[in-house]
Formats: sequence, C-alpha cells, structure tokens
Amino acid sequence: MVSFQHYLYYPILLVVARYNLVLQSFLLCLDMRRDRNARLIDLSALIGFVSVYIWTLSCLPDWWTTIWFNLIANAVAGFVHVQITLSHFSMDTYNGAGYDESDHFVRTQFSTTMDVDCPPWLDWLHGGLQFQLVHHLMPRLPRHNLRYARDAYVLEFARRHGLDYKICSFSECNRQVIKCLRDTAMEARAWPHGSQEKLKALLNADG
Repeated sequence: MVSFQHYLYYPILLVVARYNLVLQSFLLCLDMRRDRNARLIDLSALIGFVSVYIWTLSCLPDWWTTIWFNLIANAVAGFVHVQITLSHFSMDTYNGAGYDESDHFVRTQFSTTMDVDCPPWLDWLHGGLQFQLVHHLMPRLPRHNLRYARDAYVLEFARRHGLDYKICSFSECNRQVIKCLRDTAMEARAWPHGSQEKLKALLNADG
C-alpha cells in the first residue's frame, strides 16, 4: 500500500478516515490513565453521537440511500482530515530525539508543522486548522484569535529568531503532500518485495 499511497491519500481520507477517528476516540476514553470523570464525560458524549448517527441512518428509506448518505457525510468530514494532514505530512517527522537546543519544543513545532495560507473571509471554512503551528504553540487559544496571534506575535517571533515559518497556499500544500507521498512510494517500489527492514526504516525516516 505504501507504494500506491499517493493515489490512496484522498480516497482514504474522504471515505474511511472518519471511522479511524471514532475508533481512536473510543480508545482514548478507555485509557485508564486519564481522569475518571473526564473519561466518563467524553465516553457519554461519544456514545450519544454514535447513537444519534445510527438512528439517523435507520430513518432513511433504503440501503442505497443509507450508503450514499454515509459516503457523503464521510467525504464532507474528510475535508477536515485533509486540512489536518496538509500541515504535517510533507514536513519533518519528530522521532523523540534527546532534549537539546535543536530539539527545543518551539523549534520542533516550526520544523514539523506547516500553515495553510488563506484570506480572512475563508477562515470559517478551514475552522482555524489552517493555523496549525500557532495552535501547537498556543493550544488553549480559541480559533477566532489564531490569525491575530500569528500576525501580531508569531511572524515577528520567527523573524527575530531566524525560524523558518512554512506557510503555503491550500493548493501548494496539497501539491507538496502528494509529492512527498509519491517520492516515498517510488522508494518503496524500488525495493525487493518483502524487504521489511527497509520498509520499517523508511516509515521511521524524517520527512
């Protein structure tokens, strides 16, 4: 699948990625290391969502309508998956290196995260996810303040400290992600079939 991942990128995000997020949410709710009350609240909300969604599907007149409704719902939600992955898939991958000057939290966020540039009137469509770097640096900041924080603080901070603030248009971000996926796919195809060690090394490589 790695050798075809640049073709599978959009179909997976638009069709099945939503199920993975729901599964990961349930697994998080079952993590006993978290606060018990927080887990119960999250689990109750998640069960409520799944129950209402299944009830909605049951109200549809036939199987074909149910299937198409589900596919369209996943595709619409899939835009969020695309938006999130654009900020990371073509950037360096953090492998948990030792803490030193090159591994500083702020420096790591700049090297592993890319923002998506868009006009202010499109902020509603991206939902604040286009300011992924700003969100990483200030995770409790509400999304309607992310653009202001970027313009007033983050851009100047990056300039002053010589940090590379990667920000590209939506189309350019998509192009870079597909190129990165394709480059990795071509490397995977060049290896002998069943070369598990090389594949593992590729998946763990930076970038």
